Amino acid sequence: MKKLKILILGDSFADTSNRTYLPFVNKSWPVKLQKNYDVDNFAEAGSGLLHSVEMINRFIKIEDYDKIIFCASQFIRQRLNEATFNQAKQQIGYKHFNVTFNEKTSGNRSRIKYGRLLRNFTKYFHIDHDSKYLNYLVLKDIKERLGDKLLLLKCFDIMEPHAKQFSYNHIVDNKIALWEICEYERRIAPELLDTFKVCHLVSKHHDMLYEKIVSWIETGNFSLTKKDVITNLEQTYKDTLEWKEFIKKHPKFS
Repeated sequence: MKKLKILILGDSFADTSNRTYLPFVNKSWPVKLQKNYDVDNFAEAGSGLLHSVEMINRFIKIEDYDKIIFCASQFIRQRLNEATFNQAKQQIGYKHFNVTFNEKTSGNRSRIKYGRLLRNFTKYFHIDHDSKYLNYLVLKDIKERLGDKLLLLKCFDIMEPHAKQFSYNHIVDNKIALWEICEYERRIAPELLDTFKVCHLVSKHHDMLYEKIVSWIETGNFSLTKKDVITNLEQTYKDTLEWKEFIKKHPKFS
C-alpha cells in the first residue's frame, strides 16, 4: 500500500536538521512521522512566514502531497533576496534574519552588516499595523488555497490589543501557539538550555503533538488547546531525555 505523502513547512518548531547531535532527535514529531508516511520536511529554523509561502508559490507542487503541515512563523522575519544571498552566501552562511536578534553575538561581520541594515529599515519603514494585516491576509490565502489538505499551526500569537482586528485564530487549527508550550517548559526548567531540545520542546510534548497530527492525517480532526499541555512536567521534567542529556554536559545542576 502506497504511503500518504506529507509536506512539512515552517521554522524551528518543525526543523530538526539543526539538532541531529541529540541522540533523541528521532523522537521528535517530524521524524516520527517518517515511520508511516512519505515525508518531505522543508522547514528552516529562523525562517519567516513568507519563506514557507515562497516554497509553495515557487518550488513545490502542492498537488504532489496528500497532507500539508504548515507551522506559521512570524511575518516580520526576513530573508535575503536570491541575488544578495548568492553573492555572499559563503560569508553569510544563512539567509534568514530576525530583526529582534542582535547579530553582533554571531561574530560574523557579514551577518552583522545585514542585521544592521534590517534593523535600520525596520526602525524607519516598518508599520506594525500593516504587518499584522498582511500576516492575516497571507494565512487566509493559504487556508483557502490548500483547504482540507492543510493543517495550519500558529507558532506565535498576536499579543498587541490594537492588532486583534487582524486575529487569525479562526483560521489556524491550534488554540494554543506552539511558542506557549515552549514558554511553559521554560518556566518549569529555566536552566534547561534550548540546545538540548528538538524544535524547542521536550519529547513528551513531541509525543503529544505526534499523536494529534496522526489523528488529523487519518481522520481530519485536530485540536490543540491549553488543556493538552503536559502539566505533570513540573514534577517529572528531571526524568526527561532532554534533562538527562543536559546534566551530562552540566553536572552542577544535578
